[in-house]
Amino acid sequence: MQSPLHLWPMSVGLWAIMCPVFGAAVISGNLPCHDIGPPNVDFVFKLYQRLISKTPNRNIFYSPVGISSALATLSFGARSDTQTQILESLQFHLTEMSLEEILEGYQCIQSALNVPGALPDTKIGSALFVAPGALPPPAFIDKAVDVFGSEFIYADFLDPKAAKRQIDKYIKERTLGRIKDATPRLDNCTSPVLVSTPLIEGQWAFPFDGNQTTEKMDFFVDDRTVVKVPVMYQNGQFNFYRDEDVACTVVSKTFVGLSGVFFILPDKGKLKQVEENMSGELLLKWFDNKVPSDAELYVPKFSLSTTYKLEEILPDLGIEDLFTQRADLSGLTNQSGAAVSKVRHSATLEVKEDGLIAAGSTSTVVSSGLAGTRPAPSTLSPPVHSDGQKTNYQEAIHFNRPFLMGVFHETAFTTLFWGKVINPALHGGLLDPQDGV
Repeated sequence: MQSPLHLWPMSVGLWAIMCPVFGAAVISGNLPCHDIGPPNVDFVFKLYQRLISKTPNRNIFYSPVGISSALATLSFGARSDTQTQILESLQFHLTEMSLEEILEGYQCIQSALNVPGALPDTKIGSALFVAPGALPPPAFIDKAVDVFGSEFIYADFLDPKAAKRQIDKYIKERTLGRIKDATPRLDNCTSPVLVSTPLIEGQWAFPFDGNQTTEKMDFFVDDRTVVKVPVMYQNGQFNFYRDEDVACTVVSKTFVGLSGVFFILPDKGKLKQVEENMSGELLLKWFDNKVPSDAELYVPKFSLSTTYKLEEILPDLGIEDLFTQRADLSGLTNQSGAAVSKVRHSATLEVKEDGLIAAGSTSTVVSSGLAGTRPAPSTLSPPVHSDGQKTNYQEAIHFNRPFLMGVFHETAFTTLFWGKVINPALHGGLLDPQDGV
C-alpha cells in the first residue's frame, strides 16, 4: 500500500535560500554555498511566480531555505526520477553539479547560520522524528547528520496526538514561540517526520526612533482600499537604487552584522511589472548599483503570517512523482510505496523599530496510509544616520502601497526570506495550519 509523505514547510519571519546577489567578488570566494547560489535564487523566483498566481492580491511571505532544505533532505533519500525531479525543481542539474557538491552547499549554509554569538542571530535546526525500530537507513542518517546537523528523536506514532504535540513543542521551542500548532494531524502509521527550523533575529544597524512612529497613516492597498497602519520614520543617507527600467525604488537597510533587507517599492500601478521582471540578475543589478543618497524613509511597522499548501504548487515546478505511486524514497525508508501527500509551509514576520524577527519550520511526514495524489562585488552597507541638523532631502520614500522585500544573509550567500506586502494591516495567513490534513 502506498505511504503518504506529508511535507510541511513553516516559517516565522525571515528565512533562507541561496542567491547570487552579493556580486562576483563574493562568488569568487569558492565557498560551497556560493556555488549553489545561482540555482537557488532561480528557485526563489520560480516559486514566487507560482505563489502569486495561486494567491493573487494577498500578502505573500515564505522561507525559501525552509522549503529548499526540506527538498534537499528528501533528495538524498530519493532515487531515480523522484530524485531528479526534486533537484531540478531546485534548479540543479546533475550533469552540471554532483549531488555531493549540492549537499556541500547546504552544509555551508548550515554552518554559516549556526555560528554562536554571530550577528544577526541566526539558527537553523533539523530533526527527524522516528518510530522506535524504524530508523532510516544508515547512509541517510549519516548524510542528514553531516549536512544538516540533524537530531534523531523517537516519537510514539501509535499515539498520533501525542506525537503531534511532541513535534509542535520542538518547533515552538526552536522558533522562540513564533510557530505554534504547526503540524497537521498525524496517523498511527506515520514515521519518520523531518523538521527544519530556521530563525533570525536581526537588529537594525541604525534603528528607527520609536518616538517618530506615526500610529495611523494611510496605506493604499489598491485604488479602492485605504487602511490605517503605524508607520516608522527615519532620515539620513540610505543606499538605494532607482530602477527606471523596471519602475521601482530599492532601499537597502542593514542589520548589525553582514546581513540586511531590501525594501522594493514599485511605482504606482507597476507592481505586476516588477514581479514579472524579478530574477537573480535583477537582484545582482540592484546590489551592484545602489548608491548612498539623502532621503526620508517611511516604512510600515507590521507583522504577518502565511501558510500554504505546497502540494498544490510543487508539481507545477516539476516535482510530480513525489506525490504519486511512482515515488521512490527507498533511500529514506524501507516502507514500500512511501510518497508525499501534504506539503505545508508557514511563515511569520515582524518588522519594528529596532529590527526584524523571523522563524520557520518545514516538516516532512512519511506514513503507510494511502498514496497522496496531486491535487557580485557589492555588500549591504548601512545608511549614514542624520546628525540631527536640518537637511533638504532629495528623496522622500513612502512605502504606502504594496511592496516587495527580501532578507539576505551575506556570509551564507542566502536569501533568508522573500515576500510581498499587499496589506500590512492583515496579520493572518492564507490557510489555518490545521486545515487540510
